[in-house]
Amino acid sequence: MPNSQTLLARLRGLASLSIADPAFDPAALAAGARLSERTLYRRLKELTGLTPAAWLREQRLEYARRLLESGARPTVAQVAYAAGFVNADYFGQLYFQRFGCRPSDHLRGEC
Repeated sequence: MPNSQTLLARLRGLASLSIADPAFDPAALAAGARLSERTLYRRLKELTGLTPAAWLREQRLEYARRLLESGARPTVAQVAYAAGFVNADYFGQLYFQRFGCRPSDHLRGEC
């Protein structure tokens, strides 16, 4: 079993490769890491306090924040889709809950 930092680095690498794919879910993450879903759940919960679904959502939100800050995508919808969210409105709600400002504010540099 890899140590905690190695495992997290491997999971981050897997997530970054498939972040734009909305079908990339905890089962796909577990398969890519060659872990059972249960083991993935247990290890991520132990290391981060998050479930695999919450951890993936956090990875997507952080990626979206970096896209917004860099101005790599001109619209919030494009950022949402690039980060693997299917619904831009839902993305906006999650983004506001996580960062305390709307993605459109962040895009304009007001956040």
